[in-house]
This record gives sequence, C-alpha cells and structure tokens, in this order.
Amino acid sequence: MPQEAQFGAALPTDPPDSTSKHDAPIEDPTSLGKCHGNAELLHIINELSKRTRAIEKKLIESDKEKLFLRESVKDTESRVQQLEYQFEKLQLNYNSLALLLGRPHDNVEGPSVFLLGGYRGSTCLSSLDAFCPRTDRLVPLCPMSSARAYAAVSALNDRIYIFGGGNGSSWFHSVECYSREGNRWMTCPRLKHAKGSLAGTMLNDKIFAIGGGDGSAVFSEVEISAERYDPREGFWALLPSMSVRRGSHSVAVLGEALYAVGGYDGSNRISTVEIFDPRANSWRIGSPFSIARGYGCAVTMDDNLFYIGGVNDAGETVDTVEVYNERQGWSISGSQSVGRRAFACAIAI
Repeated sequence: MPQEAQFGAALPTDPPDSTSKHDAPIEDPTSLGKCHGNAELLHIINELSKRTRAIEKKLIESDKEKLFLRESVKDTESRVQQLEYQFEKLQLNYNSLALLLGRPHDNVEGPSVFLLGGYRGSTCLSSLDAFCPRTDRLVPLCPMSSARAYAAVSALNDRIYIFGGGNGSSWFHSVECYSREGNRWMTCPRLKHAKGSLAGTMLNDKIFAIGGGDGSAVFSEVEISAERYDPREGFWALLPSMSVRRGSHSVAVLGEALYAVGGYDGSNRISTVEIFDPRANSWRIGSPFSIARGYGCAVTMDDNLFYIGGVNDAGETVDTVEVYNERQGWSISGSQSVGRRAFACAIAI
C-alpha cells in the first residue's frame, strides 16, 4: 500500500454531521451578571412602587381625616355658639322670673361695677353683670335687648346708658337705657353716627361719647371728635376734639375732668391719657399707665380710677387691673376675680 494511503487509513474519520466535544458553546460571565443585576433592579423598583402606593394611600386617608377634623371643628364652634345663645336666653328668662318674684337685683351687695356686653371669644354678649370689689362677686342682671361689643356706657339719674358698638356684622348708633329700679331696658335717642370702639361717661348731668370709628377697618378710621347728650335737650351735640386720634379706649370722670385712657391711635395700642376740662373746654395730656392696651374698662370709685382688662400689643386679652390716684399715680391691683376680659364696659354706682 502506498505510504499516503497508509497515513490516510490511520486517521480517524467522523460522520459528516457529528460535532466534536471541543466545539460545545461557552457561556459569557458578563451576560450572566447583567441578567442577575436587572432582576435585582426590577425587584427594587417593584418594592419602591409598592411603598409609593402605600404612602399615596396614607396621604389620601390623611387628607380625608383633616377634612373631617375641619368639619368637626366647624360643627363644634357652631354648637358652642348655639349653647352660648341658649345660655343667654336662659339667663334672660331667669332674670325675668326674678323680676316677677320681686327679686330683680337683691343679690347686689353695696357699691358695684356694672359690666355690659362684650366679647367671649366666639360671640358678642348681651349680658349685664354687677361686680362688687369688696366681696369679689359677680351677679348677673337683666340682659340688653341685643348683643353688642365695642360700645360705650354711662350712668345718669340712677340709669345706665349704653351707646354705639356692634355685634360683629354691623356698627350701631342706637342707645339703650337700663333702669335699676325696674330691672329693664328702654330705647333712647341715637348718636349722630354709627360707630364702635368709642368711649363714654357722664359729667354735669350730661353724657359724653368720645372718639371711636366706623366702617369695616375701624382702627384706621379712629375719630378724634366727641359728642355730648343732654336728656333735657333730647339730642347729641358735637364738642372739641382730642389732640390725637384715639379709639378702643375708655373714658371716666375723676374730680371735675374727663380721662380718656389707653386705646389705639391708628398705628399702635397706647398707654397715654388725655384729660378734658369742661370749664376750659379743652384737652391736656395726663400721666401714662404701665401696660399699653386697648378695649379695657375705665371706671372711678372712691377717688380712684380703675382700668380693667383689655388687649395688649400681642393681641392677648389680659386680666390686668391698674388703679390711678391723683396723689399716688398709677399702680397695678392684685384683683383676680374679673379674669381675662376685653371689649366690655364698666360703670360704678
């Protein structure tokens, strides 16, 4: 046999369609890593999506809860106002019954400060209360015909006059008169203009309505004018103005002069005092008190001027009572029975 044939015969032959074990496909480690990374990333995305949906669900529930709480607060405030109104009606009925029984105000003990109307934090008041500093007691009397705050008050011939003010939606020029003997209210001639945040008092058998303003922005419209009412004349007359604008203040008589105390000057609450001398028909500046505020009650008793409560520059209703004496000046009283009170009137009889 030729050598070429022998060499060829010695070589193994494979079938034409056979594959060598050395030709098997080899897996790429880089591709395996990418597949594993993609699966892990998809898992993280799914988890984040679930958490996002859960957070969105909680936010929706939270918004619903906040809306429910807001509605609940509104309902509660409305209910409180209804209860306060019912309380006022019950108090009126009680006082009317006491009048029929012949006991209109026999619980009033000695000289008292009469507190009229005001604001309780959610509604205006029509109440009339007698406060006795000696016994530190508060006695309810017959309420006014309508609720009012920001008003002024004065006493003349054993009667109490309240004028001006408002009920939270409108300002009044109406005047009411309370009879202690009959424990009832009567209507009197009106002011020349409807206004609130004014102050009033009586001197020489005449009633004075001083300062204040009208409109929705009463603070920027503080007046410096004064009005005087003489029951014998039956109408209100204009008087000289104060030296500065003043509203939310109080006025009281000490000696033979009118004291305009505290208030708001159109920019700030003030602690200044102005004094009107009816003989000179003019105003002068007096000694200031310690805590600047408006909406307090100024009233005189036993040669002392009491300035009760009010609202300070921070907008807080205070329980401060300051006392002025012509010989000693201003001092802070330790009285605690009145508590926090503003937008009220006071008169001592």
